[in-house]
Amino acid sequence: MTSLRIAFCDTHIEFDADAWIWTRLLRRHHAVDVVSPRDRPDILFYGDWGSDHRSFDGRKIYWSGENMIPDFDQCDFALTSANLPSETRHLRVPTWRQVIGDPGRLLVSSPPDISEFQRRPGFCAQVVSNPKGLFRNRLFRRLGKRRPVSSGGRAFNNIGGPVADKRSFLRKHRFCLAIENSSSSGYVTEKLTDAFLAGCIPIYWGDPEVATDFNPRRFVNAHDFETLDDLCRRVLEVDDDPSLQASILNEPVFPDNSIPDHLRDETIAAGLAGFVAANTTPGPRRYRNRRLREHVHPSWFHQTAASWTCRADAFLWKLIPRSRVRIPDQ
Repeated sequence: MTSLRIAFCDTHIEFDADAWIWTRLLRRHHAVDVVSPRDRPDILFYGDWGSDHRSFDGRKIYWSGENMIPDFDQCDFALTSANLPSETRHLRVPTWRQVIGDPGRLLVSSPPDISEFQRRPGFCAQVVSNPKGLFRNRLFRRLGKRRPVSSGGRAFNNIGGPVADKRSFLRKHRFCLAIENSSSSGYVTEKLTDAFLAGCIPIYWGDPEVATDFNPRRFVNAHDFETLDDLCRRVLEVDDDPSLQASILNEPVFPDNSIPDHLRDETIAAGLAGFVAANTTPGPRRYRNRRLREHVHPSWFHQTAASWTCRADAFLWKLIPRSRVRIPDQ
């Protein structure tokens, strides 16, 4: 194996760089050593949370778990959720795939316990800390007017405080709001896979092409409905019909219960190895400050207005007294 020295910078999460997904997959083809960016690595991985990468003039890979489009004036290769099929310098690795570890955890090895699902005391849950999701906030309120929706995160909390264990909390509920902060082709986070792993029926909104990754018969896709009321009616219809619940839960998470090729370790590792082997010379850099999700909003003003609308919604929620949603033990 050839040796390869890599480094990471401008990330906002705590992670073990030596065991992180990119390091692990590169080690399929190279003897990888993780070093400091100051040690002149062969390749620098950088994220959205800083500008330290600008001082590095070598080969760079932009890596993002956010809803972002790569700027190839700043990098040589990119690993993001974006759906860019004609861009040879990009490899789509959705956010959920970056964090889940082994996607084989989502494969169905035995029939689901339908009776356990139907005994769950809670109707629907969400665990959200970021209030800045207009569609999510509206759906939470609209569905909550029909049946209690338990909110266990810091945003819109109605159970007395944030939960310590998200998945254990979700397992007490039949449905889960798996609603992204924003909608773009390719952008799917762990919100959906957490719901699958907890055995819920997810109510999903975000990537309009989510069926690229997952079996659309295993969840309720908000993109299939014209209005929120139509979506809520469908969720209640499923909740009231054990046969509908069983038909959804008996579907595999992946089509044909097989990990799609573009999500396999071998495919992602081969894409990374191809970039390394190309040994391209870094192009000229043209840097600019970027806004998160800038392609989703037509302007800074629009993005700021949407953000403050959501913040005000969350603030008013805390001011108005309301009854807690109580979930009894099974």
